Amino acid sequence: MANLCMIDGCDRPREARGWCSLHYKRWHQHGDPMADKRHQRGTCSIDGCIRPHYARGWCHMHYGRWRVHGTTDDLRSSVEERFELQHEIRQGSDCWWWIGAKSSNGYGRFSVNGQMALAHRWAYEHRISPIPDGLVIDHLCQNRACVNHDHLQAITGALNIILGWLGQLEPHEREYLRGMIA
Repeated sequence: MANLCMIDGCDRPREARGWCSLHYKRWHQHGDPMADKRHQRGTCSIDGCIRPHYARGWCHMHYGRWRVHGTTDDLRSSVEERFELQHEIRQGSDCWWWIGAKSSNGYGRFSVNGQMALAHRWAYEHRISPIPDGLVIDHLCQNRACVNHDHLQAITGALNIILGWLGQLEPHEREYLRGMIA
């Protein structure tokens, strides 16, 4: 009798905290060894969350936050804070060098609301204005890793290709031709 579950009427062998594996699992998942929530399909108990119940009255996301951080609150930094942490200003340069993840062709990348975004495009849209349809963002400094909004301009794709060719010229030649094209 001493090795049986402490729950009245349960004759399963005791395993943890004095309970059988079934009651221990119910306590671990729901906070109550007597809870039988197999057939309940409620929603998360966090205000404003409509996700389905997973464990302890929370959805999978809130339960995961609680397990990892000890709180169901969202502890992530804002997009703006993460952007500021992923670039640096180097001595002797006006460029803001992207030090975070980069694409295979050298452009900065980071996650915005679960989607990967190009850092220079995000910088332009949040510091200057939305990018008009049909235009692309050109780096005036010819540095793909630069996210300084003062070095970015919205231009047509064709003009961007021409300016890319100009980037191979000497600086004084480039400025002369840029003034003629723009």
